[in-house]
Amino acid sequence: MDLTKLLKQIGLRKTEIDVYKQCTDYFPRASEIANNTGLKRTNVYAILNSLIEKDLVVEVMQGKVKRFHAVSLSRLYDYVERQKMDLERNSQDLDRALETISKQFAITRHANVEFFNGLEEVKKLIQKTDSKRGQTEVKHITKFERYAVVGNIIDKVNASTENTYRKLGKNFVKEKTIVPDTTKSKSIIAFQTSKHPHYQKWRDFRFVDFKSFQIESQILLLENNVYLISITESETWALKFSDKSIFSTFDAIFQALWASGKKLAISKSTYDAKTYKSKDNERR
Repeated sequence: MDLTKLLKQIGLRKTEIDVYKQCTDYFPRASEIANNTGLKRTNVYAILNSLIEKDLVVEVMQGKVKRFHAVSLSRLYDYVERQKMDLERNSQDLDRALETISKQFAITRHANVEFFNGLEEVKKLIQKTDSKRGQTEVKHITKFERYAVVGNIIDKVNASTENTYRKLGKNFVKEKTIVPDTTKSKSIIAFQTSKHPHYQKWRDFRFVDFKSFQIESQILLLENNVYLISITESETWALKFSDKSIFSTFDAIFQALWASGKKLAISKSTYDAKTYKSKDNERR
């Protein structure tokens, strides 16, 4: 069977397929993969990490140099079997989650609830909500999406919002965003600021200790609607609630977290001088 077709059938994205195929014949460095595929090196590292998590690529040290190699075809079948088991388990978990939500808020799957399943549907939902940004208030609680999974859509959304900010200026309605109080959060914000100069001007951040607030999905409050969005390696889905009582409940949670959070400005220089520059040196 054609390798590209096989990799598509087991659910790999085009960029993952391109990187995986680069690792099949020899042990390339990330920089070589980037040159051969035309992908940015930062994206190549993210994709390699995704493939390593799936046990489809292994990392090999040659002195101080990291090289990568694809596993044998027989391991691909092991991956497919794991995916089948995960799909069954995730389906059961989602059914239990929906049942819990239904009981807690006295709703059904048909009343004031929309379900979006899979990466493509969630991407379209994110783009749709993005069209409202800058013109109406957006409240957001997030651990930040997995960049390797949705990096392209996040880049598009941020570029679009950056353009909206440039057009609206002082009339732009800032997004209020709550993130974990971690070095990772600050590094991601600094990274995005390096790409979008006004990133911290169209978003207000509050840093919260998430140890006391367990959240696996991100929560988006927009125009009296509540969006629960889950983007992980094993599952991607979203729920939209149009019930005012549900919105009021989540809005109250947001306000409490916002009031307890701390504000911290991250400059572009933090990204350049400290965070990713040092990581790039480590990778070399």
